[in-house]
Amino acid sequence: MNLENNNNMKNSDTTFYTLNKIVGFGSFNNFSISVNNQNGLSCYITGPIITFYDLKKDKSIYYFRNMNNRAFNCLTFSDNGNYLACGEGYCTRSEILIIDINKIPKGIL
Repeated sequence: MNLENNNNMKNSDTTFYTLNKIVGFGSFNNFSISVNNQNGLSCYITGPIITFYDLKKDKSIYYFRNMNNRAFNCLTFSDNGNYLACGEGYCTRSEILIIDINKIPKGIL
């Protein structure tokens, strides 16, 4: 991991860093990552955020945040690769969100 110190503030007990590269990620179950078999795009969960990651370009290309700020628990692509289903967990009123991959702004995916 490569971090740069960006602490330009005087008299502060807080140090700020810029993250240049992420290598790997953590997952607590095998439902926290999914790969689109049609185009090789992968997605993984980080709390209430889903990261769309392009394996060919080796970089994150899009982020989606859960509007109710509850953590996602699982996700999977449809067989045709056009939809991503994301499920919340650990609450009595869990929701399933369906994202139409074709409606993400052009040039991003």
